[in-house]
Amino acid sequence: MKEPNLKKTLISGIISLILCASMLIGTTFSWFTDSVSTPDNIVATGTLDIELEYLNNKGDWKIVDENTNIFGNTLWEPGHTSVVYFKISNNGSLALEYKFDIGIINEYTGFDANGQEIYLSDYLVSKMVEMDDELKIFNNRQDAITAEGTLVDIRKHNNSEGFLAPGDSNYIALVITMPASVGNKTNYHGVEIPRIEFGVNLYAIQHEYENDGFDPNYDKDAEYTRLYGILIKDKASFDVSDYDFDLLSTKRVDSLIHITDGAETNIYGNTTRVIRSNGITNAPVISADENSVINIYGGSYCANKVPIISLTDGAKLNIYRGIFSAEQFTDSAEQTDRLLYCEKASGCEINIYGGTFVNYDPRDTHLGNLVADGLIVHTSVRDNGDIWYTVTTEEFKDYTPVYSVDDVTNAFNKGITDIYFACDLNPTPDVEHLMYGKTTDPLIVNGQGAIITLDGTGTAPGFNDYSYFAIIPIKGCDAEVSNFTYTGEGFVEIAHHGQGGGTYVANNLVLDNLISTLFIPNGSAFISPGFSHYGTLTLNNCVMKGTTTKKTGYTPYDAAFVNGTNTFIEGGEYGSIYISDQGKATIRNAVIDNIDSYAIIYRGKPLGLLTIGAGSKIGTINLKAPSYPPSIVIEEGAEVGEIIYKGVSYTVEEWQNRPA
Repeated sequence: MKEPNLKKTLISGIISLILCASMLIGTTFSWFTDSVSTPDNIVATGTLDIELEYLNNKGDWKIVDENTNIFGNTLWEPGHTSVVYFKISNNGSLALEYKFDIGIINEYTGFDANGQEIYLSDYLVSKMVEMDDELKIFNNRQDAITAEGTLVDIRKHNNSEGFLAPGDSNYIALVITMPASVGNKTNYHGVEIPRIEFGVNLYAIQHEYENDGFDPNYDKDAEYTRLYGILIKDKASFDVSDYDFDLLSTKRVDSLIHITDGAETNIYGNTTRVIRSNGITNAPVISADENSVINIYGGSYCANKVPIISLTDGAKLNIYRGIFSAEQFTDSAEQTDRLLYCEKASGCEINIYGGTFVNYDPRDTHLGNLVADGLIVHTSVRDNGDIWYTVTTEEFKDYTPVYSVDDVTNAFNKGITDIYFACDLNPTPDVEHLMYGKTTDPLIVNGQGAIITLDGTGTAPGFNDYSYFAIIPIKGCDAEVSNFTYTGEGFVEIAHHGQGGGTYVANNLVLDNLISTLFIPNGSAFISPGFSHYGTLTLNNCVMKGTTTKKTGYTPYDAAFVNGTNTFIEGGEYGSIYISDQGKATIRNAVIDNIDSYAIIYRGKPLGLLTIGAGSKIGTINLKAPSYPPSIVIEEGAEVGEIIYKGVSYTVEEWQNRPA
């Protein structure tokens, strides 16, 4: 077959350039700093004013601003080369030093004929050619490619530094090319065009050049304004997963998060987004000084050539949860040295009470043993050869740590029954995550406070449009599940789901404003996140509140208990719950806003008891049985606001004294 003409068939993608203004936060200096995104800084006798321009295709110099699209709609194909000429000018009256860098901030993929994703960055190389004070236009493509400098992966930042006296300018050429050897690899199909967006940053500081009558060194200690993605000076708590720190990947920031002035900060997060330190600008994820305290309770962090966390000036770090890893280091010793940095001479301190560390043994670092007294470290070798070190308590020394739904399934398949979750989970959206035990031994699963964030998108009733999460023992066998929080959009099953028999104990589970998606057709059309099928279920000190649904016409409940031999609710707080087909349903020391109950009917026959025990506070009991008289016991010391039966409202006294 004749090879198709690439000139006619290949349109690889588009590159555009976007100027990204940095957020300037920090102390002010007596020296002057400037960037292309801020106004001139002016004082009586001098100005610091830097300007960035590019040469357009008409040969005119144009100012670069946030609306500039330098490349236009360039269509890339093998052998194509683009050159952009930049002019950096000192328009002020003070000498300056500048830093100029360009890098990718966003990339959008396309697909080839086989449905494989195409990353345009895989096939482009670039370099920055410094021309100093004389613009040199390349005569042809080959001159640009062979000019001084080495073409490198376009994902690596192109940067330049220089000096400019007042009135001077420097010229820089950015060369980007797609090698001819790429061939058909980037020939995309469909409507999604592979494309890249660049960020441009230009910063300046005053240079020791002007003479104040004594010497030119009065401004030799000038510094670039310190820049941070988030600056914290007071006590704070926040979730790093709510922030898109990738947008700072091309900015000259000193750290993504900086904590100072003695502030104590609690940092939470899940594993959805990995937050990386910035190896290009030497910016850690988190920095702290001035005796500040960082408490990390979750999140996923990665050291990219520089530490994840850097402590100076007496700062303190406490890690309780999270995943901490490293990439782009040359050897394990360098990883050990750079994952966490602590200036011990200034009184800084690191204490590790939990968390998982990839290829970094927290007991053996250049800072010594960082693990708090009385804790142990589990070591797990992953399929790719990485070693994961998880810090936990002595209580879990005989348990196996898991980090994903697949880990749970694999452990159960191997006959392992005692496991704990070493991190939060974000299960794959709209998938049934059913984790079945494989032995008759009881399943003992402890979340250690893990947050399970579900991501279901369905809105129609049924069993195929939700994100489903359940831990299920073998039929007739037992399970104990403890210390989880479920949130997001999906369905949580806290029981056997038709497996039959057995005892299921749930301790300290939290259902936090779940958007529930499962339709349960028992008695009426309703939606609920958790329910019991057959066997005995005991819930100890659980909190299930705020459940809603997107499915119109269906009643949402915070928990539903159906087809069970016995259900016991011991303590805890609930919004609205549903009880149906129970041999016994007993509630003690719990606070429940509303109970809708069919519990007095079981397969056409009157049931045993719905018992409201001492210490319980119930708002409303709505008895929806269509025929048989309900069988309810309300013990002394229980509080019930009202009982509704066949549309009639009763007080407890009225209910107990009603005619048979």
